[in-house]
Amino acid sequence: MIIASWTLMGHQGERAEQAIQSQLIPWIEGAPLADSDKEVILAKLDEIARNIRDDSYDQRQLLRLHAVLSDSPLLQWGVIQQLLQNIEKSTLTEAEKNAMKVESERLLRMAAQGELGMYQMEFIVQRIAVKDRKSGMLTNVPSPSDADLREYLQRAKATTDRAKISTEPFDVSVADALSDLLQKAIDVPTSK
Repeated sequence: MIIASWTLMGHQGERAEQAIQSQLIPWIEGAPLADSDKEVILAKLDEIARNIRDDSYDQRQLLRLHAVLSDSPLLQWGVIQQLLQNIEKSTLTEAEKNAMKVESERLLRMAAQGELGMYQMEFIVQRIAVKDRKSGMLTNVPSPSDADLREYLQRAKATTDRAKISTEPFDVSVADALSDLLQKAIDVPTSK
């Protein structure tokens, strides 16, 4: 995706900082994420770019940051946020609408734990979102059918059940979940 240039040989930090500032930040600004999440994510990315520019991270930290930014579906979570805002317009039953909220929350927990990859996310939302070939951004299908919504629900539930994700409420914002994953990528493991 946008951050693929990080893996090129030499000047990895310089390329990473440029990719964040000139590609990823504008991409996030145009993403369908909730404004409150977008604001926190943009601030975190700006902080990371500054730290990269100041050579605050070693190569392993840069590689871990790259892994989070290229594979975490949290940057694309606006698709789920918009879906949940629009399900009231569907003719799904109240039980199905509630199940969609629960399963979406379970998916968020799974993503926050680093257990949900982008390829899984793309499969789950395949019937309710389309991926722009050039930018890689997922956008919602304008009027998904009830069958498409049920397919999303079935795929989400199958994925979270297989991963044994808790059904307990998960009251963490997308921005906080992503910030936490990025911080874990930056934190240097302590040796025993």
